[in-house]
Amino acid sequence: MNLPAFLETFPMAKRPYLVATAMVVSVLLGALITGRSYLKSRMSNPVIWGTLPASTVTQGGLPVLGTLPDFSLLERSGDSISRESLLGKIWIANFIFTRCPGPCPNMSQQFARLQRFFRKDSDFALVSMSVDPDYDTIDVLNTYAANYRSDPERWFFVTGEEDVLSPLIKEGFKLPAGESPNLHSTRFVLIDRLGRIRGYYESNLAGSISQLRRDTQRLLRE
Repeated sequence: MNLPAFLETFPMAKRPYLVATAMVVSVLLGALITGRSYLKSRMSNPVIWGTLPASTVTQGGLPVLGTLPDFSLLERSGDSISRESLLGKIWIANFIFTRCPGPCPNMSQQFARLQRFFRKDSDFALVSMSVDPDYDTIDVLNTYAANYRSDPERWFFVTGEEDVLSPLIKEGFKLPAGESPNLHSTRFVLIDRLGRIRGYYESNLAGSISQLRRDTQRLLRE
């Protein structure tokens, strides 16, 4: 039965109210459908914060969100890790500190799972950057790394001076970095073979981690 025929079954005095009610229901349904479409599109987008820069270009289905500047940090092995030494690898960065009582253990567990998942990919790496350089010495980082059975050939734990780390996080990775270690970002950052940022992912969302795995596999195939 169409709307005009339906209205004929009601008294004339009630018909305006029925029309108004139908219009409201129609608007609400439209908003619901639009909202679901928007959420679906956001869940499929690896960048889950902020707005993409105007200069973003898309290659291989993933956006290019910027290029990391040159940097050199101290790795737990005593060697240095730099942007140049990581060229040619697909790598994921996160920001932790070993005394972290909150999200860092979960982030490191996620990295341990990623290490196992990509264990057969020789050009894959993980880089955990300490945001507490005064406490996280090489010895402390080695002890922490052992707790997660990290592979020293593919999971690097690095530290550096505050005046080097803070600008690198803020200007290079484009993430917040506060004066206190507790204010560090909990997002994972996907970096391609040319040192370019290709995505940001929430470390505490299963769907985001699954997307990170798929995007990493895509870059490894390129």
